[in-house]
Amino acid sequence: QEQLKVAHHLHRGGMFNLERLRYKARCAEAIESNNLLRPTVMSLIIDGMDQNHCKIPYLGGQNTFKSPLTQHITGVKEHGVGLTLFRNFNNITKGADLTIYCVLKKLENFKSRHGYYPEKLFLQVDGGSENANQYLLAALELLVVKRCCRDVYYTRLPTGHTHEDIDAAFAVIWSCFCSDPCETLQSYKKRIEDAFNKTSLHATIEDVLVVPNYRKLLGPCITKGFARMHKEIHTQHQWRFFAVPVDPMFPLGCKTTFRAYSADQVVEFVKKPKGQCLSKVGRYTGLEPVTLFVRWYPTALCDPNRVGVEGLYILEKLPSCPVGMGTFIEPCDFDVGSSDYIKKCIIEVHRQWQAFDTHATILNDWNVWADTHAPKSDSAVEYVTNSRTRKFYNMPMRIVLFNPTVYMSPDNWLNKLGGYSDYDPNFKWPEAIAIAMNSVASDRFNPHPPEARVYSALDEQIVLKKQNFCDATVLYYDGRLKTATAKLLKEMLRRRVGYSGEEPCLTGVKTELINRIKDVHLQMIIIFARKLSPPDMEFVDSIFRQDTSYPEIANKVVASITTPNTNVSVEVSTKTIQELKLAQPLSKSLMNGVWKLFEKRDQRIYDAHKEVNDGKQHYIPFKRSYFIPPQFLEALLEFQPDNNNILDEYFPERFQMASMHRAYFLEKLREDDDCFCVFIADFDLKCLFYIEPTCTDADRLNDSERATRLCELFNTFLDSTMEAALRGPIWTITRRFGNNVMKCPAQQTDFDSGMYVFLFVYFFVHDCPAIFDECDVTRMRKQLAYWLLKEYLPM
Repeated sequence: QEQLKVAHHLHRGGMFNLERLRYKARCAEAIESNNLLRPTVMSLIIDGMDQNHCKIPYLGGQNTFKSPLTQHITGVKEHGVGLTLFRNFNNITKGADLTIYCVLKKLENFKSRHGYYPEKLFLQVDGGSENANQYLLAALELLVVKRCCRDVYYTRLPTGHTHEDIDAAFAVIWSCFCSDPCETLQSYKKRIEDAFNKTSLHATIEDVLVVPNYRKLLGPCITKGFARMHKEIHTQHQWRFFAVPVDPMFPLGCKTTFRAYSADQVVEFVKKPKGQCLSKVGRYTGLEPVTLFVRWYPTALCDPNRVGVEGLYILEKLPSCPVGMGTFIEPCDFDVGSSDYIKKCIIEVHRQWQAFDTHATILNDWNVWADTHAPKSDSAVEYVTNSRTRKFYNMPMRIVLFNPTVYMSPDNWLNKLGGYSDYDPNFKWPEAIAIAMNSVASDRFNPHPPEARVYSALDEQIVLKKQNFCDATVLYYDGRLKTATAKLLKEMLRRRVGYSGEEPCLTGVKTELINRIKDVHLQMIIIFARKLSPPDMEFVDSIFRQDTSYPEIANKVVASITTPNTNVSVEVSTKTIQELKLAQPLSKSLMNGVWKLFEKRDQRIYDAHKEVNDGKQHYIPFKRSYFIPPQFLEALLEFQPDNNNILDEYFPERFQMASMHRAYFLEKLREDDDCFCVFIADFDLKCLFYIEPTCTDADRLNDSERATRLCELFNTFLDSTMEAALRGPIWTITRRFGNNVMKCPAQQTDFDSGMYVFLFVYFFVHDCPAIFDECDVTRMRKQLAYWLLKEYLPM
């Protein structure tokens, strides 16, 4: 029983709370936007009501009606606005067409209120087949293609954790019919609206008597072989559609990406024989908890035919339908026998109440509905062409979506952001880890999809490394950070932006903020401690084994590291990579490649953060860091105040330097051996850090004669060349972690200076205490070689 409680806590903290947090954040963003003069964000949640609660006539709890008419209620809640109940009857099948109709109708209502469509749309659904299908995804992509919306997020809420807010609305409906009879459709509608008038939620009912056949329109336009996105472990719970320029890679101007969950990491349970489980809860239950890391797919490396291109597209061409006066989209066929079912209900109504004069109103209401609304046959085409009923056929957004020549031209796209916190400080992630993979099949983009999950065996080295890190940093998290202000902690968290560009949650008390910072650092330690896989190891070894006595092999470029948005690259040759073999010093050329890796990482995070957050209310741009090659410090040592060439060469964006975070200056102390140091300028704290691998603690760093000399030169340099915003108090060398709080690892060999510098900076950019030893330095040589060859730095 105790282990079941542990499993429940893991599930609640690692799935329910995280997905709910994301859902509440989306709701809050829409609600905040709705309170503005020009709302630009719309959030919808869709669910269907239990049909057992929707039969009419309803005679109360003690009696039953022989042939009742079944109503299907589809509730669509627009957060911050109200609830719309779309009511249809036996003639319409619950499916993708009805869901698309409801979404488009709500968008049309938004436009009628504000005069424009929302810039961003959040759509939350459950896993029913009417919601989890390719046609709804294609319709959402079409909204972006036609520039009705810039961003559309489709989120399938996990089973059991979906509709706490819309289910509460359905409870209001059920409570008003739990015992009192309701004989007519009109009285059913009025009673529901009266019930919601007593609550804070405004509700309306709209009858849907016929819906367009969207599947027939969209089906031929969807890329072939599109499958495995809504089935079992292959399910992708979140899809994003966003506008991009039209080009050959995205011919309709919409990039589509997806991921397994809306949170960056969750806990999943894998069913295994109890004897194979590593965790205690797994050995008792046979359900092994796994920390699943979630990423957006397709990545730039998923499709060999689109290397470097992220995302895909669902629609290969635009759907079209007849346009002009009197034309219409072909409607969905009515269910076979549905008209007879309605006739039986009408006959039974007459049989039940015709003998009673006091029930004349009931009969009259049913007769009016049967004469004006009810279909007389099972032909939907006949229904929409009949002069009696054609007015009930609504085709929302028909012109803008299904006329190939019509596009919206939004003149102002803005976003606003809200927040929500549901953080459990006692929650701990499972040690076993897995990664969600690109398992959605598509003939064009992914004809041979991999398995949905890649599981990593529990590595005792990772567990030991995490434990050692926690033991060594107790004073840092429980002492140093607890004395920091909440503002400083939030600034540290705000910097913890990954390649997704999404910021972490910044709400909560100081203890919660510190725990989040520690969680991010532990994730970095996992990546730091993880060994290369056998295929990756063989890939690196194949480069190491090459004979560099031949110049054509030695000088062959194996990596060309280019920063996004620039044309400047650093080329790394086979001979340079082989410096990372054991017991070899590192050259300035290789360290330039390492510095370029850091710069590329920072630029990609900056670009992703800007793409996701630009335009949001209170948007704070992600401050750039710059990684300056050794030539700068060499020039600085010979710097003259009247010589600005050094500034033009290494700081071409100097007029934006007030928005910089840090600058990392690399220096090779002696040309004849492996001896590097790092000089770091923090433009937020207006202080300097100096890292020399042979130094072990802050006091020795401060006493370094070279550090003092560089500090003086840097102050002179700033005072004579930089804008006034960077002047003021004299910048000084600062202890990295505070006196007696953290000691820096010291270099133990004559050839590892470059590796120590790399590891110091790797920890430093994450504001993480540098906890590593000589064994880590040796192991990380091959890891660094792999990252250089792949031109990618994780985290």
